[in-house]
Amino acid sequence: MTLTADQLESVFRREHEFRAALVTASKAAQPKPPSIWSGVGKLLLKSIPANMVRDAIVGGGKAILANRGSAGEDQPVLETKRPAAKGPSKERYDRSGITFVGTLDEPKPAPRQ
Repeated sequence: MTLTADQLESVFRREHEFRAALVTASKAAQPKPPSIWSGVGKLLLKSIPANMVRDAIVGGGKAILANRGSAGEDQPVLETKRPAAKGPSKERYDRSGITFVGTLDEPKPAPRQ
């Protein structure tokens, strides 16, 4: 069986595409090596003391508040809470509109014999 030039070219093209697909799948199946930046991030997080981070955050917040106050921006107005009245309120117990359907003292029907 002899192949013509067109048939031979078609066979080689399919084999080449198949091999390229295999190589691509093989590369995709292998996990990527871990990034160096993840290791650097962990090192930085462990090397900086928590007190320094806390102080930096608090100091930055205080600086922002100081700049806002000196710039004359509107400060938020906080509503003052009224002190709660001690003891039960009269409104709570003044519920004259509520009625009950029955009472506990109603006579029970006599059992059938």
